[in-house]
Amino acid sequence: MDRTCLTVDLGTTWAKLAVYAVGEGGPRLLHEQRLPSGAGWYDGGPEAVAHFYAFVGELEALTGRCRADYSIARVGLTGIREGLVLLDEAGQVVWVSGNALLDTEAMLDCPIGGIDIGGCIAGILERTGAAHALLSLQGYVAQRLTGRFAITGSELDALGLLRAENVACEAVQRLLAPVEVVAIGAPLGQGVYLAGTDEQASHHGAGVGTTADLGLATATFWSLTAPATRMPTDLPEVRYIPAQPPYCASASVIGYRFGPLLQEALGGKAPQCPARLPRWAVGQLLDYLRGASTINRERLVECVVADIHSAMAMLARVSDVPSSPTIAVHGGGLTGLRDFTVEVMGRLGHRWIPVEGDATQIGCCPAARE
Repeated sequence: MDRTCLTVDLGTTWAKLAVYAVGEGGPRLLHEQRLPSGAGWYDGGPEAVAHFYAFVGELEALTGRCRADYSIARVGLTGIREGLVLLDEAGQVVWVSGNALLDTEAMLDCPIGGIDIGGCIAGILERTGAAHALLSLQGYVAQRLTGRFAITGSELDALGLLRAENVACEAVQRLLAPVEVVAIGAPLGQGVYLAGTDEQASHHGAGVGTTADLGLATATFWSLTAPATRMPTDLPEVRYIPAQPPYCASASVIGYRFGPLLQEALGGKAPQCPARLPRWAVGQLLDYLRGASTINRERLVECVVADIHSAMAMLARVSDVPSSPTIAVHGGGLTGLRDFTVEVMGRLGHRWIPVEGDATQIGCCPAARE
């Protein structure tokens, strides 16, 4: 018999809610809707905190309506990997950031596997004053719904909090002391569970390591992902994520803001790239866009194809990718950039499968544990 699951994903721009009937045939979509989040632009300031409170209030109301309209057995929560909320002893938010920390000066010279939000916490506390607990964005929503302070290993890894220097950092550990580390899918109460970061859930939902050899996410940051069999060494462009059951270990090469840059370029406007890009943000597309005064669509396709081939070569060093892989493609490239994305995949010449529906939320559904 099918169970009904409500998945809530707190993304960079939108919070996405979807109701699925989950049975032997996999998740079947019953209902979906979106709410603007603005999370990618939260910068820790008072305006960001006020916006976050208003957003979470609307999200709670939408979640309540979905639970009233459908017989919901479980509510799964995911969110962007760099999401960070600091709370005082009364449970009030004193700092909130989405992925705004990603492009700070401190992060530009880091390899992508070296991005460490936890390492910024001492500096944040100097500016914000006292804080009592640390949660992810989705962890804060879970706390509002259940009263429990919880975090998964997926979120700890994403924030850099499993690193030795953060394990030894008194400020970090004080903020984690009130927070329970829980397994992905562990019930928190009220039928609510955390399914980790959107990144890991989307890999799982796209079938990386099961029905697909590679996953190509075509969202704000395009990324090519393989199931990792080895940890990368001397590959600053590769992000390695350890296994967090039910999610496998993965390695990804990530295209810096490909989605927005391609949208602008295909609209006939030369995008304005930042003067300094992160160390891992390399490739033919970025080189072309930074030097172009006019845009040639054919050249855009060539650059993206070349960057994907380069990513495949790097991933072959940390994963057993076959010479003729099956690639699962998902994300906004199949909606807002569909013709372009289809042309890119045709040029690649490998078998590819468009993922129908949201891979993050599909991956979130079977993460629930009874």
